Amino acid sequence: MSKKTKIYLIIIISLILIFIYTTFNKTIYSDKFYSPTNKNFISIKAKYATLFGPSSIKIYCRNNKVLGIFNQEIINTKIYNDGGAIDESNFYVKWDDDYNVTITISGDEQKDEIFEVKFSEDIFYEIVK
Repeated sequence: MSKKTKIYLIIIISLILIFIYTTFNKTIYSDKFYSPTNKNFISIKAKYATLFGPSSIKIYCRNNKVLGIFNQEIINTKIYNDGGAIDESNFYVKWDDDYNVTITISGDEQKDEIFEVKFSEDIFYEIVK
């Protein structure tokens, strides 16, 4: 194999890998859920599923103040939805008050995953099964 052929092969493989990364690394669902008096919020972001695998989910729990970014919790999880589209039907967010929220994540191939988040000086969450 000549040097020119190797260079072309490396360029083609690199372009294919860049295409795959940019295609499957996009956020396909994003929504914010505010507490009753807008003191805190939950932001949910989902990325494409790789083929028929799970979709990656990030749940951001933070205070709605300017410095709230320094007091936040990020929950990483996945939705097993048989490669199907992720939309608002996969998430249920219920605020009990400004400081307590229950997040339910559902998919076609999984039991509901329930997170209870409590806001205070430090944000913490518990997975309820």
